[in-house]
Amino acid sequence: MKFLRGHCFTQSGYDRKKDLNQNFELSVTMAVRLAIMTYDNSTEFQITDKNEILVMDKVATPWIDQTKSNQKGGKKKVKNTSEELVEIVPSAINKIWATKYPTTKRPNAKPKENISVTLKSALKVLEDLQNICESKNPQKIAERITDDDAGVIGSYTLIDFALIRNTFAKYEVNIVDEVVEKKSA
Repeated sequence: MKFLRGHCFTQSGYDRKKDLNQNFELSVTMAVRLAIMTYDNSTEFQITDKNEILVMDKVATPWIDQTKSNQKGGKKKVKNTSEELVEIVPSAINKIWATKYPTTKRPNAKPKENISVTLKSALKVLEDLQNICESKNPQKIAERITDDDAGVIGSYTLIDFALIRNTFAKYEVNIVDEVVEKKSA
């Protein structure tokens, strides 16, 4: 997709670094998507001599809203089975593309974790475990954690919390959200 868009830009003499034209880029993207879908599914898509975009009805509108009068809950969606070619507006190409070629998150992409929430959650769990140990029934700790959990908790003693705190104290976030070293007074 990226290569085809770049090729179209080169063929038309468009240089996005010199003069950015988002409408042109959107038009090229839709044209490339339409070309790919037409190539993959030649019976479902057709472009006429007048540059009209024809798409199989069941592809353009996969579901038809059906309403029954004088009934509660009388609305339902029925699968469209019509194979006739209907004209669509160009903006519908993106919607059809999204259904034909759905994208998923990359498996190695990790969501940005909220460290503050994670630390507060871990602190609450550790406080709960400490309360169990200090209670009248400390044997309940065996029901809550495993040997591996105890090992992880023990590894917290290896962490230099003072180093983390002191390093944090050396820096601040300025007005423009940049992390800078604090100036000594």
